[in-house]
Amino acid sequence: MNVIISEDLYDHDFVEKWCYGFEELSEAVKPWAPEKVQEVSWVDPEQLVGAARAFATNAPSTATWGVALDQSKQSTQAAQCFMAICAICGYIDVPGGITITKPTSFIGQWRYDMSDTLTEGMAEKHIVDPTGKYRMFNTGAAMGGVQGDTLLNWLEGMYKDYPEYYPLRMCWLIGSNPLACMADQPQRWYAAMKDLDFIVAQDIFMTPTIMGLCDLVLPLSTFAEHDGLVTPNYGRNQHFVGAMNTAVENPNTKSDLEILVDMGKRMRPEIWGDFTTIDDFFDTKLKENYGYGIEELREKSVIQADYKYRKYETGDLRDDGQPGFQTVTGRVELYSYVLEAYDEKPVPYFEEPDYSPVSQPPEVVEKYPLVYTTGAATSALSTLSTVRFPRCVRCIPIRW
Repeated sequence: MNVIISEDLYDHDFVEKWCYGFEELSEAVKPWAPEKVQEVSWVDPEQLVGAARAFATNAPSTATWGVALDQSKQSTQAAQCFMAICAICGYIDVPGGITITKPTSFIGQWRYDMSDTLTEGMAEKHIVDPTGKYRMFNTGAAMGGVQGDTLLNWLEGMYKDYPEYYPLRMCWLIGSNPLACMADQPQRWYAAMKDLDFIVAQDIFMTPTIMGLCDLVLPLSTFAEHDGLVTPNYGRNQHFVGAMNTAVENPNTKSDLEILVDMGKRMRPEIWGDFTTIDDFFDTKLKENYGYGIEELREKSVIQADYKYRKYETGDLRDDGQPGFQTVTGRVELYSYVLEAYDEKPVPYFEEPDYSPVSQPPEVVEKYPLVYTTGAATSALSTLSTVRFPRCVRCIPIRW
């Protein structure tokens, strides 16, 4: 951003009409000359300058991100920078740029609709960090879930003095393997979970977590063994939907969705009682969102959504039908009021990672000269190989 702004490579028209906070953003990036960026990124300044110029002068351009940005201490700030670069270059909702499709996707709408059906008192059971460290998770604004460190501290009883604390009794793991994916602190997770009354998992494989902790395993079908939908991994940008059809029959497995709908019908029949089959569910939700059903999708295999560009000019992005974007200011917010509302800085900033030659004492750096990341939390590093748990004797797989 420093290079693109200082060399006047940005799209003035788009920035002036459709971006908010450009002056604040410019001030925030002004100190970050390529030579300073080299100090923290170890990337040659000429490469940084060349990449910035290439991206900004070859219009339209586009890019995508994955866990390299998602799973780091400053993933929010990295994502802000990424989207701000695309915005100031004018690459939003244009042919060859960053597309914007249906704002609430099939999967996203289902998740948020269900969160709105919680019975009285259940919403208050949402696990929060009483220190206020993770405010967006505490309010449910961030995916409606709980931050991983908070859940671990809760399991360990660290928040027992918190008025809303209650002990957890069971755990249901769906495609998750905390003893491996929380690889910097597996001993803590194992110790915190092993005394739960009941742990059930549904998975394709007998993972380390299942072997070490679970009482019951629900065997899942693979993609070839059940019907399903194929959607982009960016669930909030659903530009196509594809049909996934059963190729191999396996009577001893069920899909995640079959299990969840079956449980939904038992626990909340007023919500799930109308779905007698998974096809019923797919058909209903597809028609609600896109106007076509499961059979039409199967017949065509893939349905690509009709697309209209520059929807911010025509009012097709906002609920009120006005031109602009579905934000507080109606523009692409280079200065984020949402982050500011949660006591976070509204423009991107940099903090050194916890485990780096800069953050750690010199004697540690000398003893451990290599730097590596798992994208994990900030607890003391350890390795999965140090986990010790008894051979599983209580794990009971079931046949459907």
